[in-house]
Amino acid sequence: MLLGFLELMPALLLFFKRTTLLGAILMLQITLNVVLINYSLDLWPATKIISLSLLFLNLLIFAFERDRIRSLFLTIVGKGSKAKSNIIEVIFNVAIIAIVSYFYLQ
Repeated sequence: MLLGFLELMPALLLFFKRTTLLGAILMLQITLNVVLINYSLDLWPATKIISLSLLFLNLLIFAFERDRIRSLFLTIVGKGSKAKSNIIEVIFNVAIIAIVSYFYLQ
């Protein structure tokens, strides 16, 4: 019951544009937990596929919100030179491509 409530709150946050990023951050922890439990218990293949696809959709939300994540990250870290910003952007893009490729090739 508690896990269902914890999944419902981020899902409701995903409905509104202003809270999409917060909902995606909260939902990532829950879906990653579900995927890890499904693989550790070696459940049915369909269950693994469904949980991985939900995790992929959550990462897709992060891809669409990458400008807001980048601005939030730069606000927290502090604005440096333009070269530093380009390095962060390259690292961020490579990480997204690596994650998507990993799940696509599975």
